[in-house]
Amino acid sequence: MGFWIAIGVLTVVLVIIGRRYRRLRRRVDFLLDALTNGDTSLHIPEKAPDRKAARQLNQLTEIVQSERQQVKEREVYYEAILRSVGTGIYVVNSQGHIVTSNSSARQLLGREVLTHVSQLPDIASTCPSVTVNQSSVMIGGTEFQIYALHDIHRELEAREARSWTEMARILSHELLNGLAPIISITDTLQGPIEPAEMKEGLEAVNLTAQGLQRFVNSFRQLLNTPRPVVEKIEMQPFMGRMVLMAHHQPDSEGVVIGMKGDDCQALADSNLLTQVCVNLLTNALQALKGVKGAKVEIKVMADPSTVKVDFTNNGPAIPESMALKIFLPFFTTREEGNGIGLSLSRQLMTAMRGSLTLLSHQPVRFRLTLPRA
Repeated sequence: MGFWIAIGVLTVVLVIIGRRYRRLRRRVDFLLDALTNGDTSLHIPEKAPDRKAARQLNQLTEIVQSERQQVKEREVYYEAILRSVGTGIYVVNSQGHIVTSNSSARQLLGREVLTHVSQLPDIASTCPSVTVNQSSVMIGGTEFQIYALHDIHRELEAREARSWTEMARILSHELLNGLAPIISITDTLQGPIEPAEMKEGLEAVNLTAQGLQRFVNSFRQLLNTPRPVVEKIEMQPFMGRMVLMAHHQPDSEGVVIGMKGDDCQALADSNLLTQVCVNLLTNALQALKGVKGAKVEIKVMADPSTVKVDFTNNGPAIPESMALKIFLPFFTTREEGNGIGLSLSRQLMTAMRGSLTLLSHQPVRFRLTLPRA
């Protein structure tokens, strides 16, 4: 008798558990269907006897809802960034569809709408001032190509405008500084003065005028960059001659000047390149005055398309604030300097389809880059 009672009780318990399980399973299925369809508003009543399970399911819904809200906010944030940047950006999926593009990209490419790569123009021929950088990323098993477009012409125009503004400031500053004493002296000379004072005043005017003439000649030298006559130059013997010339400069005493590197040819104008190298070596020797163990090293390096020449010295470091100005015309830290050496050298390198950059502040290292022959 007791056995059958136990069996009956167990059967009732199993039936109750089964009903609760099926009810809970239905609620879980409803919740998963809602979340799959993007609906996070479903709320399960928290009533006995499934109060605890219902509360946990509702908490799961709240977590998913919060995560989705954060994703939406991040999307709005990134879209705002895309709209505001000047760089053109568009993203292409594996089927060639453009899934995202900003207004800068559409403007640079001359398109009001971008939906497929077939709409894109030939950038190399139609947009010669635009450079393209490409990268890829995998999202959800799908590969996306990200393209970034940069308008070089716009950047060059902005840089040129800043350069002319700085040039105008320097010119006005130098000319006004030179004219002010001339005006003052000539005003004085118009009054009754002794012959000795007259001679002294005229000498001062003459010296000031000569200073202005030197400044104007330096400015003309910057504007009249000679056209290069490009030839193949054997860099090892050429730099060997530069070292020999540096050894004969007055400031070279006590300075170790060395040269090493690859045996290669570069395309350049030998006269203009000589002027650039002499400017760099002269600056280095002057900076090394009073430095113990002073050294200047020239290193020639070649890769498949370019030749790089580093000029390194162990003189005083170039401050960060000064590094931004050293290539500006007429900027100098030496009383006897005219401030055109580095500016003119950079212009000469540009004319030879090369470049001149400050590579390191300490040790001080300048780099010339030229096309390889």
